[in-house]
Amino acid sequence: MECGNRNLNQFRQSYYVDHSKKDEGLARVDQLVKGKFDVVIVYSFDSQDGKGLLDFLATSATKRTALEYVAEAFGAAKQDVVFCGDSGNDTFPLTAGFCGVLVRNSDNQLVDNVKIAMDEDPNLKVYFAKGDFKGLKAYYTSGVIEGLTTLGSLID
Repeated sequence: MECGNRNLNQFRQSYYVDHSKKDEGLARVDQLVKGKFDVVIVYSFDSQDGKGLLDFLATSATKRTALEYVAEAFGAAKQDVVFCGDSGNDTFPLTAGFCGVLVRNSDNQLVDNVKIAMDEDPNLKVYFAKGDFKGLKAYYTSGVIEGLTTLGSLID
C-alpha cells in the first residue's frame, strides 16, 4: 500500500492511501500496529478527490473523546449533543450515544457501520439526511441544516 503523508501533529498522523488496495493495506497496518501503540486506526474515503485516508489518532484525542469532554464541561447529556459527519473517521462519535446526523454525501462505509451500530443499539439516535427539506439537497452543510432541524423537532 503506497502512502503519502497528509497531516502530522502530536495527536494525529494522517496519510493518503490507494483506495483500491485498502483491504490488504489495512490488514497489514493492523498487524504492524495492534498492541504496540495506543492509537485508533481509522480508514475513510474522500469522495471529493477519490483518495483513501488513513488516520492514526491517539486514543485520548479522537472526535469521540472531544465530544465527551465538551459534554462533560457543559454538563450536557450525550443525547443532548449533536454530531454531524460524512466519512469513516466519524463512525466513533456517531455510534457513541450522541445524537447524530449523516449528510447525504456520507461515505458508504460510514452509512453501513452506523446502521449496524443502530441495529445493535436501538437507543442510538442518528438521522440520515434525505434532501427533502425546503429544497435543500442534503449534501454537506444543507444536510447538517436538515438534520439539525429534524432532530430539533424530534427532541422538543
